[in-house]
Amino acid sequence: MALDFKTLVIAARDTVQQPRAGARAVIDMGLPISIGGLALALMAVASAVLAALMYAAFPIPPDPTAPQVAMLDQVMANPLQLALVQLILLSVGAFLIFRIGRGFGGVGSLADSVALLAWLEFILLLLQGAQVLAMVISPPMSQAIGLFGFVIFLWLLSNFTAELHRFASVFSTFLGIIAAVIALAFAAAVVIALMIGGRVQ
Repeated sequence: MALDFKTLVIAARDTVQQPRAGARAVIDMGLPISIGGLALALMAVASAVLAALMYAAFPIPPDPTAPQVAMLDQVMANPLQLALVQLILLSVGAFLIFRIGRGFGGVGSLADSVALLAWLEFILLLLQGAQVLAMVISPPMSQAIGLFGFVIFLWLLSNFTAELHRFASVFSTFLGIIAAVIALAFAAAVVIALMIGGRVQ
C-alpha cells in the first residue's frame, strides 16, 4: 500500500470512526522504535511550526496582568523550542502508556506505543490544520474544532491504549488516561518554566 498523503488522510478518517481497528493496523505493521521515534519527532516539529504560524497570524493581545501570556509569547517565538517540549512530552507519554499499561497486566510494547502516539499526532495535526483554516473564515468555528480535537484526542488515546495492551474496557482505560494527562500537564508546565528560566538567565 502506497503511503501517500491522500491514503494517510483516508486512514486517519477510518481510525477516527473505528479507533481500535486503526490502532491494530498500526501495531500489525511492526515498526521498530527507531522508525516510530522518527515519525514522532517529525510530528512534533510539524505541529510546533503550525502552532507558531497560527500564533503569529492571530496573536493574543498583551496583558500585563496575565504573566502566562508573556510565557506563551516566549515559547511561540521559537518553534524549535516548542517542538523540543512537545517531543519530550510525547516521548514521556509513550513511555507512560507502555509502562503503566504493563503494570496493569497489558501486553503492549514500547515500540508500538511510540508508533501509535505518532499516528495519533498525525490525526491531530490534520485537525490543527483545519483549525488554522477555520480561523480565517470563522474564529468561533476554529474554537469549536479545537474543542472537538481535544475530545478526539482523549477518545483515540483511550482506544489506542486499550488496543495496545488488549484491555477489554475502554472506559477504565479512559480514567487512567485522565490521570496521565493531568500528570503530563504538570510536567509540561515544569519543562516550559525551566526552559524559559534558563533562557532569561
